[in-house]
Amino acid sequence: MNYTINIVIRTLLLSFIAVILSLVVGCASVSTPAPYHAHQYNPYHATGLASFYGHGDGFNGQRMADGEIFVASNPHIAAHPSLPLGTKLKVVNLKNDKVLYVEVCDRMGKVHGRIIDLSYGASKYFAMRKSGLAKVRISTITDAEYKKHVTIATS
Repeated sequence: MNYTINIVIRTLLLSFIAVILSLVVGCASVSTPAPYHAHQYNPYHATGLASFYGHGDGFNGQRMADGEIFVASNPHIAAHPSLPLGTKLKVVNLKNDKVLYVEVCDRMGKVHGRIIDLSYGASKYFAMRKSGLAKVRISTITDAEYKKHVTIATS
């Protein structure tokens, strides 16, 4: 009988200790790194071909990878195969030196030599609608620099 009581007391004591330890460990603060935000500035530069989309291809009015609706006439929308969504870019047309500031809002497939897909509105600005392609240099920029050059109407 004493043996049975000893086992019960030991079991209850061990259970009590286990509960106390789990509460102490569960309440301990754990340091977690700050979440990654796509708009953080990470230097990136590339030179290659830009193509465009949104004119007669069915993309206008569709949801982009970032969840927003694609408006083909907006010259500040771009698709990139791997840069984080929300990345801001300075795009320079190397043929006519025109500069455009865009945000990566969508994804594009990997096509040899092509580094970015611009909206139809951007293609009009860059005068690349006829050929469909333009040689460009792209560079990441900060949100502050993007805001200096791009005014987005809000209503």
